[in-house]
Amino acid sequence: MRDRKTQEIICPDSGAKVQVKEWITGAEAEYIEAPVLAGIEKRGAEIRLRAVNPAIPALPVGEQGTHVRNHRIIEKNVASIEDGGLVITDPAKIVNHVLNGMTSDDYDFILAKIDEVRAEAKKKLIRSNTSGPTASAG
Repeated sequence: MRDRKTQEIICPDSGAKVQVKEWITGAEAEYIEAPVLAGIEKRGAEIRLRAVNPAIPALPVGEQGTHVRNHRIIEKNVASIEDGGLVITDPAKIVNHVLNGMTSDDYDFILAKIDEVRAEAKKKLIRSNTSGPTASAG
């Protein structure tokens, strides 16, 4: 597996330094995006979407499902947080710190910057694979 480069972002409210991964694995992307709709599960008043991969827990439908997805985005895309002398590298502790130790403005900023960092990394990858002369058969 190739090296995982990160980009540092500085949260506007807390000044925390957050290392955002430029790329994630396919398995991590599936975990974030689960479920790929395979069906709907109803348990009492609760409705859940069932994931294709049974190893990935189903997400609740609606607002709670969006929150769980955002938590997974942070968990899989943030390599570390340095905030007030505290350095956090454990994914579960990173999510907990973003949710309970930072402002909602920093939370929103982190999610937006993850999208930006990943989009820029994809553009670089596309440019590197399409630039330069191509060999033709013949």
